[in-house]
Amino acid sequence: MTVIKPNRWALAALLLGAASIGFAPILVRFSELAPSATAFYRLGLAAPILGLWLRLSYGAVPPVIPDVVQARGSRFLLLSAGIFFAADLAVWHWSLHFTSVANATLLANFAPIFVVLGGWLFLGERFSHWF
Repeated sequence: MTVIKPNRWALAALLLGAASIGFAPILVRFSELAPSATAFYRLGLAAPILGLWLRLSYGAVPPVIPDVVQARGSRFLLLSAGIFFAADLAVWHWSLHFTSVANATLLANFAPIFVVLGGWLFLGERFSHWF
């Protein structure tokens, strides 16, 4: 049996990440830009940093990415996932503008519940007791 040593910085990183996520809606609310522009710049400024991190982690683009993109129909799926994510982010940012931070965040985090209920009502999907 392999014993995994805990990283002493892991808890600090976890707490910093949770605090950052917790303050994000408040900072979006205080932004002087329009909500859609704020969402764009949040992702636009993070993309080069994440790209650099990917490059430093793998040395080059991982070999898995080109295989996934070349698969039949996956480009459409990737594009539609990106469009739906951008729409979700824009709508959430606008909801922060029109209602309280707590209300907008609570409703956004209820999305998995709404998806399961919609699948059950409209598609006849069943979910287990583990849900």
